[in-house]
Amino acid sequence: MRSDPPVAERFDSWVTRYNTILTCVAALVGPAVYLFFVDHYAVNSFFGDDWSVAPLVHEALHGHLSVSQLWSQYNESRLFVGNSIDVLFGYLDRLDLRSVVFFSAALFITSYALLLGLLYRYLGSRLTPIPVLVVGVV
Repeated sequence: MRSDPPVAERFDSWVTRYNTILTCVAALVGPAVYLFFVDHYAVNSFFGDDWSVAPLVHEALHGHLSVSQLWSQYNESRLFVGNSIDVLFGYLDRLDLRSVVFFSAALFITSYALLLGLLYRYLGSRLTPIPVLVVGVV
């Protein structure tokens, strides 16, 4: 007569079999919650330093933008790439700040995926759902 394996063995077998799917679901929990948060709270309203970008985009839209304006000093740094991206968003959607926030969220999620890739290479073995979920929460 054949006996069924204990529940713990069946559960371990199931987890091993579906490890990739569970890990992918665990990896998607953090970005999904973050995108929900961003979608719920992002507004198209200038705040703080955003006002320093408005004249730059205005000059670009009216054809008076120069490289020196993109390269201008901001505190003790030069934000050429950031200013260029802001001008690009000014051309694409008249500087709708929600799109800038979603672009920033996409960059953040991409860095999370790269971090998971580095973790996979560092460990040298398959990732499991719990560490992936913890990294996503942190």
